Amino acid sequence: MFLAPRFIRMFSNLLFLGSLVQSIRLTPARKLLNELLPDTYETAVRPNSNETTTIVTITPNKIILLSMDQQQESIVFSEEILVSWTDPQLVWNRNKTTYSREWIKIPETSVWVPDIIYTEATERHEMVPVEGRMADLRYDGTVRVSNPTIVTYPCPLHIDSFPYDVQKCNLTIGSWNYEADDVLVQPASDRIEPELNQFEGNSEWELYTIRAFPEIQFDADQNQSFSVVIYQVQLKRKPVYYVLVIQIPTFIMTTLTIFGIFTPFSNTPERREKVTLVLNMFVSISMMLNLVAEMMPKASRLPLLGNYILSEIFVCAGALLVSIVTLVLHQRFHTRCARPPKWVLRVLLCQSRATDVYPLHNLPPSFTTAEQDTTSGLFDKRDFLEAVEQATAALRTKLNRLRYEDGVRLTWIRVFDRIDLICLIIFQLANIVCSILFMR
Repeated sequence: MFLAPRFIRMFSNLLFLGSLVQSIRLTPARKLLNELLPDTYETAVRPNSNETTTIVTITPNKIILLSMDQQQESIVFSEEILVSWTDPQLVWNRNKTTYSREWIKIPETSVWVPDIIYTEATERHEMVPVEGRMADLRYDGTVRVSNPTIVTYPCPLHIDSFPYDVQKCNLTIGSWNYEADDVLVQPASDRIEPELNQFEGNSEWELYTIRAFPEIQFDADQNQSFSVVIYQVQLKRKPVYYVLVIQIPTFIMTTLTIFGIFTPFSNTPERREKVTLVLNMFVSISMMLNLVAEMMPKASRLPLLGNYILSEIFVCAGALLVSIVTLVLHQRFHTRCARPPKWVLRVLLCQSRATDVYPLHNLPPSFTTAEQDTTSGLFDKRDFLEAVEQATAALRTKLNRLRYEDGVRLTWIRVFDRIDLICLIIFQLANIVCSILFMR
């Protein structure tokens, strides 16, 4: 009976010594966490759930553009969003603890974390699982967590100015379960200027600006309001690739096509070959338009580059039509040998090379009746000379006619050469004007 109280005292002393030794072995950080996170702390309950609104601050720490699917109108970002809030249960006095630092790291699963998600994302891949993430805790109760994530967003494209376009993609971040009266989400800054290695585009897009818009969204089905932050990311396209690969080759092909059609001093057979040339170039430019159509989403309007290629196709089509009309007219005037009107020659500043049919001069004189009766042998000479006279007159008439036709043909060639030169200047000016209007 006397041993029992003594045994109890010895056991209690051993427990006290064990706890004292354990407390001596604990680090200051471990001691602080034991005080801040007792067994009664609930990670599923919002701090001050019955009193005030928890204000959650969103800070984009890094946004890197990975890719953009222009036909599907979706964009992929690698993001690191910093989320911070105040938990009044996790406040400590630095002067009354052995832990002297301002911040302490704790497992994210040990504290309450707001359910901040990407509300409009179609796909989300967390790079670090929740079990491996840590939260930063400040002595005033500020909790800060970050989660590197690869997120896919829908991004409707406005392609009217392609490839000189600026696109705006909205990234919506907010609480999924808590109403705006419970959790209020706000941005750390209304405008973010991209900095090196923190906000980057890719080889095609340049990250221009990032603007934040806090918003309260009302859910009519649940009759609840939710707080979100909409980050508007402005992306500026780098047009160098499209200019060098599509726009400049289209301009060069159109220029060569016009030169090939309307090169002066061309005759009718060469015109047929040039019509074939322009048809081949027409197919090549149409392939450029098909290439642009495959890059862009199916929309009701063509992009700027597509309109440029289409305008160049119309220029080539107009040149082809004029060339065909010129071919038909040249062929008709070439075969009919009609002299060009004088007003056409005056307008085109051409000089006629056709001359009238030469009259018959210096023909041998005919024999008189007296001379015909002198001898009977002269009758044979008379018949022979008359035949020679008729043949000479016919030959001279034929030569004059051929000379006249050659002059008419030469005049028409000069007329159509001048028309070709005028059409060359007009269509080249149209080509240059289209390029200036569509190149920025």
